[in-house]
Amino acid sequence: MKRLFVLVVAVFAVVAVFTSCDDNDDDTEDFWKPQKGDVFVAGYSDDRAVLWKNGVMQYLTDGSDDWARANSVYVSGNDVYVAVMGWGSSDGFAKLLKNGIVQNLGNGWAQSVFVSGNDVYVVGSTLWKNGVVQKLPDGSNHPEGNSVFVSGNDVYVVGEVNYIATVWKNGVAQNLYDGWSVATSVYVSSSDVYVAGAEMIDGYEEFVLVAKVWKNGVKQNLTGISSDASSVFVSGNDVYVAGRENFYATVWKNGVAQKISGEGSATANSIYVTGNDVYVAGVEFNQGISVAKLWKNGVAQNLTDGTRDAHAVSVFVVE
Repeated sequence: MKRLFVLVVAVFAVVAVFTSCDDNDDDTEDFWKPQKGDVFVAGYSDDRAVLWKNGVMQYLTDGSDDWARANSVYVSGNDVYVAVMGWGSSDGFAKLLKNGIVQNLGNGWAQSVFVSGNDVYVVGSTLWKNGVVQKLPDGSNHPEGNSVFVSGNDVYVVGEVNYIATVWKNGVAQNLYDGWSVATSVYVSSSDVYVAGAEMIDGYEEFVLVAKVWKNGVKQNLTGISSDASSVFVSGNDVYVAGRENFYATVWKNGVAQKISGEGSATANSIYVTGNDVYVAGVEFNQGISVAKLWKNGVAQNLTDGTRDAHAVSVFVVE
């Protein structure tokens, strides 16, 4: 389900404003040493998983696979974790990188990584805790996890079961909608659980989505038709959601939409808020080429030069 959803939303992109270095930075020892204020962005370019640090790109895979992508980045203390998935040797694979060192998780795919204390959680085709498989319930129905968040002793996962948006709390599933839908991101603040996603509108013959955010299972429409929500982040009393509305990369703050891309097709894939700064990772299409983008407070930066396809999927700011 997640793969279908990515194919649908990946056709959208935004207008470039600034250009930054996208050369491989393999010789920089400090790349994997996070400092306060560093901005990490995970994604892919030329069918290879990549990670940007402050606009400088490093390949995470060698190109020997059919394709690979970095779907999530998380920094905890002095360690940088990246969830990677791909396809090689006629099978899908999931990997976790810690400071550039690869741990093979097995067949399947990895969508999201979250670190809580000494425990590292990765979710995708299943849930891994410290590299050990923790099966998602409803296994016979092929559940798919898209995002994981840990709050205290509680582990939250969102995804789909039989094309229905679902949230699991400590393995107990709750459907968020009774029709075709997707849950893409989860964030827990105090005792409140926020989930971003989308529902398919009833009565339409075509594939039409409406962006949603659920708070403790109660949904809110973020906009009209032809939209989806990819990421949710809570800062204080403010709820931020990143996604797409009518081909524009969009951020909703407390339900109010702001377009952050210019003319053309664009989508916002991930959002991170620290202090007064709002960071968004996404993608644009520019003359048939997908360009990885990073917006800070609505101002765009190109992460690639537009000569090769690239997507920015996840953003994390070191505080």
